Amino acid sequence: MRKTLAVTILLGAVSLTAWGQDEPPPPRYGVPANLDLFPQDSPKASLTSAVKAVEKERTDYLAAHLIDPAFIDRKVEERAGLMQKEVAADFQARREAQARNPVPGEDRIPADPKGFDEAVRREAARRAFRLVARDIRGTLDENPDHLNDLRRFLREGQFTDAGDTASAALRGGQGGRSVHFRKTDGRWYVQDRMRPEPEPKK
Repeated sequence: MRKTLAVTILLGAVSLTAWGQDEPPPPRYGVPANLDLFPQDSPKASLTSAVKAVEKERTDYLAAHLIDPAFIDRKVEERAGLMQKEVAADFQARREAQARNPVPGEDRIPADPKGFDEAVRREAARRAFRLVARDIRGTLDENPDHLNDLRRFLREGQFTDAGDTASAALRGGQGGRSVHFRKTDGRWYVQDRMRPEPEPKK
């Protein structure tokens, strides 16, 4: 599973989101965006940022801001769904403890059912994201050629822009793989595929 996740993540496609110059994108899963260190204003810039994030061991940033958000959110949702019962039990115990020893503001588990359920959902998503990022890091550690492949696409790839999508392929179609990019609201994100999307059936 790890190998599939990293291959689809790292040799996939990217998407871009526009934000005001003075208004950085909001954090995702608690990870702040840093467009100065990890620019995403072109497909090549996004691929450069992905390589840099791996080299700096910022897998959390790679997962939160450089890989297709829909793909990551889907993976997080799958993992979080399996964790909610465990988190709910943990929070219930903490809520009972805080009834005996009051806890200040932000650390307090909500007493009302709606607030409690929302707190459980957020915590399950946070824990699930950490697992997804850990899986990506583990796959990269086990398969160092993935990073070498990205560097090669960055160094030798021919970038083709098609408006809101783009791709990078090795000259002569070596290996039959390509890195794909999709622009959304001004930022480019790495998608979860290595080959072009199939043509729609007529």
